Amino acid sequence: MSRWCALGVYLLSALIAFSSDAAAQVATWNGGGATENWSDGANWSTATMPMSGTAIFDGTSVKNCTMDDAASGIIINVQAGYTGTLTQTVALSPASYSQADGTFNGSAQNITISGAFSLSGGSFSSTTAAFSA
Repeated sequence: MSRWCALGVYLLSALIAFSSDAAAQVATWNGGGATENWSDGANWSTATMPMSGTAIFDGTSVKNCTMDDAASGIIINVQAGYTGTLTQTVALSPASYSQADGTFNGSAQNITISGAFSLSGGSFSSTTAAFSA
């Protein structure tokens, strides 16, 4: 019985580890959707809006992005080569935000970044509401 129990614990541990890795996706903005909406899955390399992990904006597409989802817990990485514009329309709460290129236009909604904020390039016009990082 103890071997079966040990095997069960091992399999459960492996399942949890696999689930954690799968949940931490990397999604690249490819602009393939009919809209500019963050929530339009066709705009992402994963065919779904990122729900966890990292959202990358790079030279893959320079299509503008309307941030119509809170991006809760997401790492947002705007890399050199992305020359489009991210436009905030809802309160945002990403895990971190880094920007090396492109434009960010804030709105009258809060931005609460739970981790690091880095601006090394591009243009960042903050929210007119509360901003914390």
